[in-house]
Amino acid sequence: MRFGIWTISLVLAVGCGNLKDSTTDEEDKIIALVLQHENRKDGYSVVIPRTNLGGPGGWSEVDRKKEYLKEDAILTAMVITDLVNQLIAKNKSTVTIGLQSDQKNGYLVDLDDSFQKYWEVSRWNWERMRRERPKARSLTWVSRPAYDQGRGIVVIYLGRLRGDYDGEGYLIAYEYKEGTLKELKRVTLWIS
Repeated sequence: MRFGIWTISLVLAVGCGNLKDSTTDEEDKIIALVLQHENRKDGYSVVIPRTNLGGPGGWSEVDRKKEYLKEDAILTAMVITDLVNQLIAKNKSTVTIGLQSDQKNGYLVDLDDSFQKYWEVSRWNWERMRRERPKARSLTWVSRPAYDQGRGIVVIYLGRLRGDYDGEGYLIAYEYKEGTLKELKRVTLWIS
């Protein structure tokens, strides 16, 4: 009996550890809907295949950013401070996005890192990427979403670059019901 309990405990521990290495199916569904919502129908966005909260460099001072976010009207008016806390906690470490590409809906998840060849000497070579991949219009980073099933609210970070000095990052709140998203509020966190 002890062996059985120990084995089950070990399997659960290993299984739970693997869950932290990639997004869940529910998170992938939400991320896909967010990416489709952001689609501008003129090509596709290249999605960096690892979750990120804060853009190309990430956030090094997460707690300081959390205080900034709590002060914003979106959080107090909609009483979703708990979701922002959940968002930050879920994104303290980076995980791989399990979502597959869907170019007809406007996104290509760079699972094989084929777009990394455009990263040259501390900057992105936009000209080369546009010449070789003319339908690739931007780079996109997303966080793992925070989701309150009872209230049907999702909060997610989405950042996008279209050039060296052309990009932005948002905290976005959506109503999420019956597999659809309706944007409630968007807060700009950075812009270049």
